[in-house]
This record gives sequence, structure tokens and C-alpha cells, in this order.
Amino acid sequence: MAKKNDETEVREQETQKVADTSIARVMYVGPSAPSLGLVQNRVYIGAVDDVFVPVKEKYPLVMQLVVPIEDSMRARADVNTPGTACYMAAQQIAGGEA
Repeated sequence: MAKKNDETEVREQETQKVADTSIARVMYVGPSAPSLGLVQNRVYIGAVDDVFVPVKEKYPLVMQLVVPIEDSMRARADVNTPGTACYMAAQQIAGGEA
């Protein structure tokens, strides 16, 4: 019986490892806007749509600034590159906070 418990534990641990790798890890790369709860370079883990619902109503482009961590370097460069979606979203937020 002990062997079955050991096998069950191993399976549970393997399942947890698989679940951990499928959790989304994203970063907000836009300008900080404390009144909106936005902090530049903050990392969010899991489902983030609910976090940004109030912000999306006023700033529909905000999700352009929420990128997978692997893409954060490119997105941060795009924030400062005129004509990119990230640039326009950052300008929209910065303009609304001024």
C-alpha cells in the first residue's frame, strides 16, 4: 500500500509542475500611473484581465503594454519608438495622467 501512496504523490507533484509552467507571467511596461494602480515593470502572475478591466474602460490600448516577460525587452524599446502600438498606448496613459 505504501507504494501506491508514493506513486500518487509523484503524480500529484508532476501535475503541479505542469500547472506551474502554464501560468501566465506578464509585465506591465508602460508608464507608472499610481491613480490607476499601474506601476512600470510590475509582474502579474495568472489571469490579469480582471486586474485591468477598470483601466481598459478609460484607456483601451493598455493591454498593448501588458506583455509576456520574455517579450518585455522588446516592448520596453517599443514604448519609446514613435509609431508603435506600445508607444501610442503609453502616450495615451501618460497624457491622461498629466
